Amino acid sequence: MNNENLRIGDATEKLICALREELLEHGEMLALLDEQPRSGSGHSRSGVTDWLIAIHKQAAIIRVARTVREQQRRELAGFFCARAEAGFAELSRMLSEGRRNLVSALLEEIALCWVRVLRGLVAANVSDVIH
Repeated sequence: MNNENLRIGDATEKLICALREELLEHGEMLALLDEQPRSGSGHSRSGVTDWLIAIHKQAAIIRVARTVREQQRRELAGFFCARAEAGFAELSRMLSEGRRNLVSALLEEIALCWVRVLRGLVAANVSDVIH
C-alpha cells in the first residue's frame, strides 16, 4: 500500500470516527430529552433550569461534533481531489464497499436521531437550541 492510500485510509477512518462521535452525541441528547422534568411531577424550578442548561450544553456539543465531521469530510474530499463542498454521496462512490456501507449506515442513523432530537426539542418547547 503506498503512502497516498495510507493517507486516504487515515482520512476515511477519521471521518468514520467523527460520524460515530456525532451519533453518540445525538444519543446523549435523546437521553437528556427522556429525562425532561414534567410539570406537576414535583420537580423543582432549579431541576428544570438544570435540565435546560444541560440541553443547551449538549446542543453545543452536537454543533462541535458536526463541525468536526464536516472538517473530516472536506479533508477526505481533498485526498480524492474532489471539491471541498463534495457531499457524502459523491465521496462515498470513491470509498471501498465496506467503508461506503459503514458511512452510509452512520449517516442514516444520524439523520434518524436528528429527527427524533428535533421532535423532542419541539415537544419540550426548547427548539431554540438548534440555531
